[in-house]
Amino acid sequence: MSDKQSRTYTYDAKRFLIEVTFTGWFCVFVTVACIIMAFMGIVPGVMAVCAVVAFYTAWNTFVSRAYPREVTVDDESISFTCFGRTDTYRFADIDDIRVREFPYAYKSYVRINGGGMLKGRYWVRGQWFDDGEELYRRITDIECTIMPDSLKARARAYAAAEKTADADKAADAGKTVKAAKAGADRSGGSAKTTKPASRKGGRG
Repeated sequence: MSDKQSRTYTYDAKRFLIEVTFTGWFCVFVTVACIIMAFMGIVPGVMAVCAVVAFYTAWNTFVSRAYPREVTVDDESISFTCFGRTDTYRFADIDDIRVREFPYAYKSYVRINGGGMLKGRYWVRGQWFDDGEELYRRITDIECTIMPDSLKARARAYAAAEKTADADKAADAGKTVKAAKAGADRSGGSAKTTKPASRKGGRG
């Protein structure tokens, strides 16, 4: 599937602790607190909404494991590891993969085989992974390889063809300029070697 060797990309430990682990436990606390306050009659509507949002984040963190600590890519599969669980997907078994791209941070939202509440949905924050740019590009390449008929894959193929055509045109233009310059240099050299005959004269 890939022309690169198997590699495991790892989320920065401190960032993961703060942005995933701590945030997940904080959302657990918020969920419980909001439910208690809602039952106490403290703006129950607002507390209910806050509880749902916090519960969803906590669920994604500890149940769905949607924020992987490690991502491993090889020629046959891609794996996502978080809190001791590893979800491995062989490319041959993937019927559908969708990647929502956020290039400014090398971040991607990956859904495999439709995704679900328990697994199959992953936020990969490439900017905090070692060699996150490479990971980001490998994930997008996997999508286009497995889904070659998607609009994204066709757009990328068209862009690559255009880039190749432009490069070929630039190369041809460069050759033409060099040939013209070489011709001009040869013409200039011939003109310098051909001098007008000197005229000798004297007074009678």
